[in-house]
Amino acid sequence: MSFVRRSPRMNASQAMAWERWHTRYLVPGLPRLDAGLKRAPRNPRDEPGLPVAAVQLAPQPPLDLEALFGRTAPLGVEIGSGSGENLAAVAAARPGWNLLGFEVYEKALASTMGRLAKQDADFVKLICADGVGGLELLLEPGSVAEVWTYFPDPWHKARHHKRRLISPDFAALVASRLAPGGRWRLATDWDDYADAIAEVLAGCPGLTDEYAGQATPRPPERSRTKFERRGLDAGRTIHEFSWIKATPEMGQTRTQSAGTAVSGRFGASGIEFVPQSGSLPDSGVADGVGQTRSQSAGTAVSGRFGASGIEFVPESGSPRCAEVPR
Repeated sequence: MSFVRRSPRMNASQAMAWERWHTRYLVPGLPRLDAGLKRAPRNPRDEPGLPVAAVQLAPQPPLDLEALFGRTAPLGVEIGSGSGENLAAVAAARPGWNLLGFEVYEKALASTMGRLAKQDADFVKLICADGVGGLELLLEPGSVAEVWTYFPDPWHKARHHKRRLISPDFAALVASRLAPGGRWRLATDWDDYADAIAEVLAGCPGLTDEYAGQATPRPPERSRTKFERRGLDAGRTIHEFSWIKATPEMGQTRTQSAGTAVSGRFGASGIEFVPQSGSLPDSGVADGVGQTRSQSAGTAVSGRFGASGIEFVPESGSPRCAEVPR
């Protein structure tokens, strides 16, 4: 388990938000394990006195997403949505998406409800449950467009590293739930955890680094949460990650100078580029980058993920190749 459930009382505004908005945003009726962690009774002056559900979900059918949201749209999932800063920011930036947040602390969920209600966002749902079990039990393979895991608990002590959320098993679970071409964004402000995350991601079959080992930019729509601000105030570096679920085929481009068509697809070691007009490929480069050289023109072409898809950039003075949209 990657969290320890605390029992802070809601303040008056949180209690009011919960009482007013939980039926709008909270997904009800999910079977729970009897052995799940529970909190002590609440103070009725501060909180609405609703029963506290266990955070461990019992085996159950996956969610009917179309029925839950009332529409079909790309699904973004945040694991550990906290007080909702990121969910609210993404809701404002992507009104055409369905958003789902997993959070185990009801106090944080209450704050999230208040933020969402101010935006009148009806396409966001919240689940008070462990996100690992939620991904596994409630979401079908290939059903998620993006997963966000921002500033998970670093569990500093070596003997506690086994509690860290980002592990090979969890990465495999996320990869299985992402749709082809789907994205997993992560961030941490702890250097040793960043190294561990990079190692886990690099070892996960089916995931490829969107930026091919280069610096990953901060998502423009992500709100700067208290955890990020705390890290920056302490002088720590924010490490960003963005990895893509591999697809069998990722499009084609043509070198303008030589007219040699080059196909790109995901292979076991990353993107493989195969020339089509009798050219000989150089050895592929892992982590989402490959090269090929056309024998006739001698023009090397590199490929990487860009904002609009795979970008193929000629290296020897040739004009830029066309971009393939995602």
